[in-house]
Amino acid sequence: MKHLAALMTAEEFARRTGLNTFQLRLGSKPVRSSILKAIHRLLQVPLPSKNLLQTRWHALDEIARLCSVYVNEKKSKVEWARTSPKLQTVELLLFQVQARRWGEEKRANELHEQVTAQPAEIPDGRLSAGKGVAPEYSWEKVIRNPNTRMHGEKARKLAGDGSLGEVELRGADWTEVRADDLYALKALFKGLDWQQITNAVGETRRLVYMGPDQRAEYQLHVVGPTIYNSRLEPADTGGGRVFDELGASVYVASQDGDLYTIENFDDVHHQRTYQHSSFLAGGEVMCAGTIKIRQGQLITISNMSGHYKPGFEELVDVCSAIKDHYENPEPAYALYFDFQLINGPEVEFYLIPMSLFIKHEGRPPNPTDFRGSFNLHRGFAWEYKNPQAAKLRGGATQI
Repeated sequence: MKHLAALMTAEEFARRTGLNTFQLRLGSKPVRSSILKAIHRLLQVPLPSKNLLQTRWHALDEIARLCSVYVNEKKSKVEWARTSPKLQTVELLLFQVQARRWGEEKRANELHEQVTAQPAEIPDGRLSAGKGVAPEYSWEKVIRNPNTRMHGEKARKLAGDGSLGEVELRGADWTEVRADDLYALKALFKGLDWQQITNAVGETRRLVYMGPDQRAEYQLHVVGPTIYNSRLEPADTGGGRVFDELGASVYVASQDGDLYTIENFDDVHHQRTYQHSSFLAGGEVMCAGTIKIRQGQLITISNMSGHYKPGFEELVDVCSAIKDHYENPEPAYALYFDFQLINGPEVEFYLIPMSLFIKHEGRPPNPTDFRGSFNLHRGFAWEYKNPQAAKLRGGATQI
């Protein structure tokens, strides 16, 4: 269904139905159907573009309604209907309109399924199937032109307030993901270039989706006691900053367990250019979040990613994938962000020794021993809420 059939033109409809000629019936009176003329008037108006999808579909629905009225009326006169070229023409147009309306709605639903789909099959040895981009971040995936790609929330907001041109969106905001809105946004961005966006909204940043070659520059390699970057130097995120946490960077792990990070990632400068979705071009991941590495030694790895929203199962999977190749005797820690409310009624952080986290598949006994927070007044330093209990169970003294 790559190309949907075109609708009959107004000129062809007029010719087939005889609207351009007088048809003498009932003596010398010219007879024309008011419904046929109404259909003809609608066909004379070009269909709105797909970025105005609701108006477009309303126009198609109105043509279909008038065609149905005409067909039902005439088919009640059986003998006349058997020989009427007008009826055959209107039935053909009705089929064309319904096929186009159904086809466009089907494409919108397929687009919705494609960009919001989540992996379902759990690979052997894993707790989770992994994660696709969370639905509310799917807006960026419908922007197929890499020259206009931007953060999904930003794209939806700019489109919604009319900054990028005319578009009809029914959802309240970027968190409400509708198939018809995705389809309309795709049509809007198809006709834009980056200069038009810059002229309309001023300075904004273009989101990067990496290809294989660029991605390879950011791949980490776990060998024995050391984690190396793509230059085969001990990796170090000391120059990075994420969520005001100094010395950390963003990372993703592919479904095969390959790790990628920008060592000196700074969310002040990179946030609108690189997101978790950038590394695998919006593809599915084993896990994503933040990572802290010092001179090749893993310090912490988390599940803090708004784009993918991985849970404790995904964090266990990536910790296990690292542990399979990592043989450093120094402890590393899983920094678990419990947005799933697994361990209590409130969203909280847990800093758990990675070996313990893996052993208990992300659910160690008495997890509240490892509950804590980052102290903004001490340079975002980690503090356990019960430091004595955490220390007795291998909690970190400093990260």
